[in-house]
Order: sequence, then C-alpha cells, then structure tokens
Amino acid sequence: MPNGKEILRQTQKWMIDDQFLEHTAYSVESFSEMLDEDERFLGYITARAKAPEPYAGFAARWVIILTNTRLIFLSKGDGKSLYVDSVVSKWEMSHENILSAQKQKGVFTNKIIIYPDKVVIKSIPSATLDPFYEALSSAIKNADKD
Repeated sequence: MPNGKEILRQTQKWMIDDQFLEHTAYSVESFSEMLDEDERFLGYITARAKAPEPYAGFAARWVIILTNTRLIFLSKGDGKSLYVDSVVSKWEMSHENILSAQKQKGVFTNKIIIYPDKVVIKSIPSATLDPFYEALSSAIKNADKD
C-alpha cells in the first residue's frame, strides 16, 4: 500500500492547482488506507457522474481515481446537507466489470462513457481528458490479460 507521500508524488503529473481530493471528505492518508498493498495509483479527474443506488438519477461531483485494479469515485460524503454529493461518499468499479470506454470531446463538455453499464462521466477538464482516458484504456486492456 503506497503511503501518502508516495501518492502525492504520483499525482504530480495530474495536478490541477494542487486540488487532489479537494471535493471529498478524504485526506491523502485516509485514501492511502483504502488501497490494497499491490494497488498502484494511475491517475485521477474531477468530474460529474450519476450517483449509485439508491440515488440513481441524481448527478454528483466526484474525484475519480484510477488504480491498476479499479475506479474509485469519491465525493464529499459528509452527510451535512441534503445534496447527493454530501450523502454518497464512495463507490467503486472493478476493471474486470468494464468491457470498454469511449471518450467524446465536446464544445461544452467532455465525456467518457464506460460500458457495459453506460456510466457517463462528464464535465471533464480538457487538460485531463486525454491522459486519463489513455490510462483508463490501458488499465482495461491489462485487466483482460489477467
């Protein structure tokens, strides 16, 4: 399991104004405790996606973290307001459950669609769309080999 300093070192190429985990209720240390010993950090984005059950139908702002084994979606999750962003704090998706991903660059929003569940991640900053998509595609291909 990488420690907090190692995770911060790995996030340097993904940093946007030093805002890693800014919109979440998690610290770097608590995030590092979520990772398995052999799990590696591959990248992250801040974007919007639908919340999981029982809040399906509502969109939430997430920090989406890519590791070599899964996608981890983190939101504020502090439970202090009625907004979905505050209630739902974490969910994840194993690479084994992902068949493919498709990116769509748009004038107003950039998206990544994850199949077969058609999870739509939108409002992705242009600066991180391509690097995150390439890292995700590579992780999905590597999961197929295992």
